[in-house]
Amino acid sequence: ADDQTDAIPMSSSSDSLSMSDEPDARATLPTPSDILVSYSTFPGYVSWRDTQSGSWYVETLDRILEENADTNDLVTMLMMVNHEVSQNSAKGLYKQMPGSFNFLRKLLYFQTQ
Repeated sequence: ADDQTDAIPMSSSSDSLSMSDEPDARATLPTPSDILVSYSTFPGYVSWRDTQSGSWYVETLDRILEENADTNDLVTMLMMVNHEVSQNSAKGLYKQMPGSFNFLRKLLYFQTQ
């Protein structure tokens, strides 16, 4: 097969990784591999918090990790957080939906005692 790229890697004068990634693209994974980013909500939307207990997302994430880290992987726990936070309602009207993007290549488990 005669494979080719769909786009040219972005670079700027302040981006030292773009130039170094291009020659290695044939032999190694791109720089953003093994990264997971999770957001309390999508960009442009508000993130709700209770004035007493705090952020819906942070409080739910903390509890889910504490209760499930010994048996579940991180992505599964983030889905649990997404589900629980999406069930909340502020003033009976407003909702919040967490989100993430995932470039992990393996399941990630935390080592617990």
